[in-house]
Amino acid sequence: MTIHHGDLAYEFRRMRIYHPLLLGAHKEFDKLRQLRRKMIETGIDVEANCFGLFGESQAGKSVTVASYLENQVVDYCYDTGLFDRSVPRIEVMEAQRVVVYISLTGSTLKSFYGDILRAYGDPRPERGNIGDLAYRVYNYIRRFKTELLIFDETQHLRIGAPVSFARLEAGRVHNSLKDFLLSGFPVVFVGTDEAEKRLMNEHQIGFRGCRKIPYRKLDFKLAEDRKIFEDYCGLIGVKLAEHGLFQKRSNFLAGDIVPCLFEATGGYLGRVSRLIEAAAGYALDEGATIVERRHLVLGCDEFSIGNGLITRNPFLDEELQNAA
Repeated sequence: MTIHHGDLAYEFRRMRIYHPLLLGAHKEFDKLRQLRRKMIETGIDVEANCFGLFGESQAGKSVTVASYLENQVVDYCYDTGLFDRSVPRIEVMEAQRVVVYISLTGSTLKSFYGDILRAYGDPRPERGNIGDLAYRVYNYIRRFKTELLIFDETQHLRIGAPVSFARLEAGRVHNSLKDFLLSGFPVVFVGTDEAEKRLMNEHQIGFRGCRKIPYRKLDFKLAEDRKIFEDYCGLIGVKLAEHGLFQKRSNFLAGDIVPCLFEATGGYLGRVSRLIEAAAGYALDEGATIVERRHLVLGCDEFSIGNGLITRNPFLDEELQNAA
């Protein structure tokens, strides 16, 4: 079977590697849903909690959310009888409204409600005034017994904006988010570090039980962090073969590869995947059976240096090679 670059990109986006940061976020999602489920069971709403998942671009936040929807949420739908097990998992994930993922596209209150309505499959999400939109949003949440709302791309929210109109509109969005929590609707915020500064500095949200797990840069000097990073690198090599992209397992634990990958990605796991994807492209062009160090050199040039993450290629650093 011939593997093309399109196959490579597709399989990389399907890869799921479970690590402590991802599993920790999933545990927090579960806690929020448990509280909402209790409200639905008793018919008594209490103020909900929220959770923030923030980090640099390509740190792995989106995969964390996607894997939760694909696995825990779909399993819950099967286990509770919301969907028959004969329904394919992908169809369950797309049709369920237990956990609703909303990708924010703008900064106005109307676009905010419109994005939520679009996530629920509303046929005309832009129709109506603000009151109409809000009514339909709340109606959907209660009708589908939604347990969690996940807002991604929260950097689009201009909370704290200096311009008067933008600040006024951002204040309205902020109040709507606060009202969700007061109404008993748990919320997860996903976004960049800049989004964290804006949202968490707003006391009305920051003080409302909003915990956060930053998708932080791992510290190679810490044994725990180093193990997380090494395990991740090793598993990607296994996944390349499992997904049928290469004939054999690629060994990304040999020699100086791990410290070089760490320096090239800044210790962010999501970036490791992107760098190795770039390297795999060169291996694919060559007809190689595995991704080797020489491919990683090229992948580092393309991804890490190409995106301005670093200015020199650590795979060409003699000091790192000698240390290994």
